[in-house]
Amino acid sequence: MERMKNREHDFITKLRQASTIRRLREYIIWQRDRTKKPPDSGPVSINLDLTSACNFACPFCVDSALINTGGSLSLSEVKKAIDILHKKGLLSVILLGGGEPTLHKDFAEIVGHIKAKKLGLGIVTNGTRLDKVKEIAGLLKGKDWVRISLDAAKEETFKALHHPKVKVSLGEILKAAKGLKEKNPKVSLGYSFVIIWDLPSPADLPADPPSPSEVAGGLRRTEALAEGGAGFAKAGGVQINGKRLPPNIGQMPEATRLAREYSFDYISFKPCLVRLPDSQRESLLAGVGKNEEDDIREKIWINLQKAKTAGGNKIKILESVNLKAMLAGEANRIKQQPKRCHLQSFRTVVSPLGIFHCPAFRGVEKAKIAESDGYTSETKFQATQKMLARSIATFDASRECQVVGCFYHEVNWWIEDFINSKQDVTKIEAVEDDNFFL
Repeated sequence: MERMKNREHDFITKLRQASTIRRLREYIIWQRDRTKKPPDSGPVSINLDLTSACNFACPFCVDSALINTGGSLSLSEVKKAIDILHKKGLLSVILLGGGEPTLHKDFAEIVGHIKAKKLGLGIVTNGTRLDKVKEIAGLLKGKDWVRISLDAAKEETFKALHHPKVKVSLGEILKAAKGLKEKNPKVSLGYSFVIIWDLPSPADLPADPPSPSEVAGGLRRTEALAEGGAGFAKAGGVQINGKRLPPNIGQMPEATRLAREYSFDYISFKPCLVRLPDSQRESLLAGVGKNEEDDIREKIWINLQKAKTAGGNKIKILESVNLKAMLAGEANRIKQQPKRCHLQSFRTVVSPLGIFHCPAFRGVEKAKIAESDGYTSETKFQATQKMLARSIATFDASRECQVVGCFYHEVNWWIEDFINSKQDVTKIEAVEDDNFFL
């Protein structure tokens, strides 16, 4: 049987794992004949937003409109939902989005309940309360992970990007992260880095922007561009709500060195997304022209190579799906979705605002399939699944997601093509179980 190892963002292979392939096959059979009853199984993986509370005020947070709106899931709601979803085949939970999960008053008990069900667990945190994570570190297993949103290698950049409401420093978080790793070496520890690029003014752009092949080779203007040439230094970084963020793109190598020094297992690079105010959708490269994109791409590529050198073979460097697409000059390709988003059948977002079919549409009414208690009983689960089936049929991803730059682009098209083919679903080959995070 084929092995799954080291395919963190390979969602096609994840759905072909021995423990999930039955559901993939059943879904394809149902989509080929939607007069049949949908499969009676829940999501493989969920994003669980425990609270909207956050002690940071990051301007680039795509959920900034939802932060500190007063909502939290109750301990009872979470336990009931986990119990029902576990019976329906849930395999992993990611505490991610909406707010800082460690601020929930029942954080430790919730983690304990999730792990009692032997579910995979991922925790995304800003790192200010790693003492709370350290308290439950002994519950975490080898496939579980903790990812800390740091996005910088310098103190001033860290503070300018995150606007912490508590007294904290990047150095303090790094030391606490190393302590967490020492307490439980089995936990996979990640350094999350959202890339903020700098935008030159039109007058500063070169007359002959690089071609994709030149970008791929990293052949031109390497050192000056990597450090931020004069034009880049003048303009500042990504603009959100009328303000330009300080660029961190030149800190990618140093962040990798820090990740290595403080015992992180990996550093995860991803491009900055902006939630468009008119549509509430997350957007990749919003308002960026072709020439600007070429320069951004070249500069990221240069710094990524430096980061790989800094990491050596001591730390894994992960590139998000949309970052890989950007670097290949294919950002527009991953914005082109089939009409049906199939992944919403396999992963959803459970939040105080409700249950949504996609992380990119968290808080967006047309993506809502239930209230926050929609998984807390068998009756409510069935009602939620009915709404999900309607969403799969009516939510036009080819139109709604054309600015998103979707993580699930490849698997959505793979499923769509298989549905429309005459291939026997039993011919889909299974791979070894390894990673159930979607």
